[in-house]
Amino acid sequence: MKKLLTSCAVLSLASMAIGQTAVSAPDITSVTYLGTYSVASQAFLPTPPPGVKVVVYDNSTSNGSLFPAGAGLANMDWGTLSAAGNNDITTFQIGYGTATPDPFQVGVVDLTISLHEGADGFGNDGTTITSFNVSGLPGSASGNFEGFVVDVALPGPVNLPDGPIGYSYEAADNNTGPLTIGPPNEAGVIDAFDRYTSGFATYVDTVFFGGSPFASFHMQLTGMTPECFLVVGDGPGLDTFQPFDWNF
Repeated sequence: MKKLLTSCAVLSLASMAIGQTAVSAPDITSVTYLGTYSVASQAFLPTPPPGVKVVVYDNSTSNGSLFPAGAGLANMDWGTLSAAGNNDITTFQIGYGTATPDPFQVGVVDLTISLHEGADGFGNDGTTITSFNVSGLPGSASGNFEGFVVDVALPGPVNLPDGPIGYSYEAADNNTGPLTIGPPNEAGVIDAFDRYTSGFATYVDTVFFGGSPFASFHMQLTGMTPECFLVVGDGPGLDTFQPFDWNF
């Protein structure tokens, strides 16, 4: 696992819906890249999945902090996707920080990650097009807040149209949350994110960090063109075309 040192800052969080609310965003001292996690097998892959990879959305420059969102709350950031035709998302990259103790690195962190079409915040979470549980991730070996980045391979391509998109983190414990990002930030990202009750049952509020750094969460999307197929058969007139098998 590769470790990168980061600079740190303590942030103040203000709520746009319920007035000024001071919430600390703890610093992290390092970020560890974990590799590629397969949703289909609920395990890490020894090698990255095959296929053409095009990064179509990249909001991944850590500013050295995280937002410990709290169990039972889905926290949605949003931006604007322009995928140049590579709108079938095959992999997304997340970043999280945690102080949940895991001295033997057995994997104690569970996250639910969702992608949203047409989401532009302030109570509009658009349409949830996919939601996956990423379980058994490493916690903190030291008991302090530590950061991690992981690529998540989907069991099949998910089409995400260009335009406003959202992406959300829901942690299963109170000491885990998304890494805060930027600047720089992706197109359409502003200094705000939404909080909802679990499963987006109820909009709670919209909050922001005050501009330095942005209230923005780690998300990188990798896609391909929807026309990517495998040719199966014995020659002209006998061939069939099947979607690439992303179950690994």
